[in-house]
Amino acid sequence: MTKRLSCLILTRSYMLSNITSDIEQLGNLATSQALKGDWETAIRLNKQIVKSDQNNIDALNRLGHAYTEVGMVTEAVTIYRKVLRVDPYNSIANKNLRRLRTIKGKLRGKTKTDKSAVQTIRGSSLVNLFLEVPGKTATVSLTEIAEPRTLALINCADRIYLKPKKHQITLNSDDGTYLGKLPDILAARLIKLIKGGNQYEAYVKGVTDEQIKVFLKEVKRAKRLVNVNSFPIDDRTLYVAFTPPDLVHGEMPESRTLEDQAEDGSEDDESGSNRED
Repeated sequence: MTKRLSCLILTRSYMLSNITSDIEQLGNLATSQALKGDWETAIRLNKQIVKSDQNNIDALNRLGHAYTEVGMVTEAVTIYRKVLRVDPYNSIANKNLRRLRTIKGKLRGKTKTDKSAVQTIRGSSLVNLFLEVPGKTATVSLTEIAEPRTLALINCADRIYLKPKKHQITLNSDDGTYLGKLPDILAARLIKLIKGGNQYEAYVKGVTDEQIKVFLKEVKRAKRLVNVNSFPIDDRTLYVAFTPPDLVHGEMPESRTLEDQAEDGSEDDESGSNRED
């Protein structure tokens, strides 16, 4: 009896191991297809996983993301609600549900298909979000990026967060998941500016399995740094940034250091004070 029981346990363990391995392989494939933009295949693969493991949070979140990308908003909402029944504090599901409620509200009364209406709504939002302002915004490719499984759950226009450290700046999702780092030269510059009182926001602008592009935006400039551009348009070694057409073939402005520009700001403040006296 003991031998038979042991055999049953071993057989069951072997079967579970195979199922887990299959789910992991399907998950990797679903992630790969999502990052290639093949949403129909991603939906099919994630549904296969959920059929075998109905509470698989990663697969459910990927499925919700894929449904959103093809304009199946109602289905995406249903999936994210299911995630929250299993994990009420899941930040990915909560964030995407809030976004989808906004989209559903804007879809009411539309005569277009869900997919085209969703694309129109999202497109108009992105134009405003990614508005380029020379000196105050930049598009940057992160280094040492997270694994594809993590990146597959990131959406274009997601707000992400800068975490300045001594010699580097990492970027994390809203639940603290590591996504990547800013290039070292740019990080060193922004660390100085942040210490000086500037504030910045960051948003995902594009993501593949090999790259994540981030849109950086200066949202507050300290008074003493009033003459210091966060992202000088004449220094292309820092990042991939917007350059106005009139500067592409024209004369570039003089390159100046942070210290030079900060000193100018201080001199302006002092002269202003003298004028008041």
